[in-house]
Amino acid sequence: MAKEAQPVLRHLHITNVALIEECALDFGSGMTVLTGETGAGKSLVLDALGLLSGLRATPSLVRTGSDRAIVEAVFDAPVGSPAAVCLAEHGIEVDESGEVILRRELLASGRGRASINGRLAPVGQLAEVAATLLEINAQNDQQSLLDPATQREFYDRFAGLDEARGSVRKLWQEAAQAATELEALDQADQSRAQRADFLRFQIDELEALEPRVGELEELEAEARRLGSIELLQEHGAVASKALSGGGDDSHGACDLVAAAAAALGRMAAKDPEVQGLAERLDDIQSRLADATYDMERYLGSLETDPSRLNEIHSRCDALKKGLRKYGPTESEALARLEQLRAEFDSIDDAEGARRRAEERVAKSRAALAAAARDLSGRRDKARAVFLRPLAALLRDFAIPKVRVDIAFVPVSSGVALGDGKFCGASGAEEVEILFTANEGESLQPLRRVASGGELSRVMLALRSLDAGDQEGRLLVFDEVDAGISGAAARAVADRLAALGARCQLLCVTHNPSVAAAAGTHLVVEKLEAGGRTIARIAQAEGIARQRELARLLDGGKYTARGLALAEELLADAG
Repeated sequence: MAKEAQPVLRHLHITNVALIEECALDFGSGMTVLTGETGAGKSLVLDALGLLSGLRATPSLVRTGSDRAIVEAVFDAPVGSPAAVCLAEHGIEVDESGEVILRRELLASGRGRASINGRLAPVGQLAEVAATLLEINAQNDQQSLLDPATQREFYDRFAGLDEARGSVRKLWQEAAQAATELEALDQADQSRAQRADFLRFQIDELEALEPRVGELEELEAEARRLGSIELLQEHGAVASKALSGGGDDSHGACDLVAAAAAALGRMAAKDPEVQGLAERLDDIQSRLADATYDMERYLGSLETDPSRLNEIHSRCDALKKGLRKYGPTESEALARLEQLRAEFDSIDDAEGARRRAEERVAKSRAALAAAARDLSGRRDKARAVFLRPLAALLRDFAIPKVRVDIAFVPVSSGVALGDGKFCGASGAEEVEILFTANEGESLQPLRRVASGGELSRVMLALRSLDAGDQEGRLLVFDEVDAGISGAAARAVADRLAALGARCQLLCVTHNPSVAAAAGTHLVVEKLEAGGRTIARIAQAEGIARQRELARLLDGGKYTARGLALAEELLADAG
């Protein structure tokens, strides 16, 4: 026997919601039913759960005379569950117990607030988390089932195609990304060409300038020398004359030092103590001779050259202008030239980049097309295997003339595969259930022709066929048994009980067979106290439960026959 699924919803506390003044309910695993006379307030429990699911709140839900209505529920979200993952994505911590507390407060003024584990949260975030914890299937609110995407989820899970669809999704993301990159390259062509022209202009300008590290400093020094040539010649002549004597009878420094050195040489021959001084003068004489030679050569090089000076000024002006734009130093200008060349080379490889992008697009689309064809083929093969049990269940649920089929509708957008075909994140087609409950009527999409009661029974049938793991969410069914009785009601009860063995169920019902199949039975009663009407919800056990089933069997009466039938129903269900 399969292990009974653990409960998801453990506790529900409702305060001042319409007729409910105060209500605290504990929930166990398996199937729980909620019964009561029409108008007693069964729908208020659904309204309360709807508030936690992020549904729009109206001030009319606040009990007359109260300033606020509060709904609070305690759920279990074990590590790794969809709810725990969702909470982590929103940065909400869950302790080791896995306890999650959702709370919605509605003020009579119309304002309100929501919280998750004591932390204020937007209603949208509350709804996103709640969607991982509970699903409400109400007769007049089957929007999720009307969505072909939901029908596809049921179908693919039944056919064991979740992994194949996941592969398609991954390849679709890769193909979409490749297409986006190619489109970006196409859109950038014009701006890229303009940028390339601008880079080419700057590169040509710098290459023509040919800056050399230290050149400007050298040129400015040469310009200063050429601009002061007469002054240099004048002072150079004075220095030269002082060294060499100028060729007349006067003696220069060289002659005087030479005479002194000769005299000391003669003295050293007589007195060795003078030898050191004589040698020093010899050295000075040699250095003065070298300086005199260098001075004469320098003076010989000092020639006025106006053309060279103009050339230097022009070069300096060009360098300064270029360095203001690309420098401010020659080394920085040269580094900028290398950067410009590298960027130009990368842009110049645009054709290669585009070719590589086109190859990625073609490769990713081919892989996506192959995976999509495989998924489509496997979906088609699963069609009959899915439809036979679905139709059989719906006939058991008092839709005797039912016919169902599957329409595979090609998607009209997504990644283009060629020949006018596209592939979306979930494949090349939408999966839509076709339905008719009447003989002679054509099959139509479920969203167009199914009534609220029929939609509820289709949802129950799909849940019964669902091969996926139902644990981790509370499934709520509102009068899925409406309008049926006898064997059909018993079939619905059996299916609900079987589903309750796999997950936690809450069923609002008027049907005794369904009510008897539950492990827990809650009864809503409308009472008057202190001049006010209140709705009270309590668990029915033993004779109280038997009396409630008898009321359902006998249209509100408590007869011996009804009590006997109730006892028989409970015995059969037990």
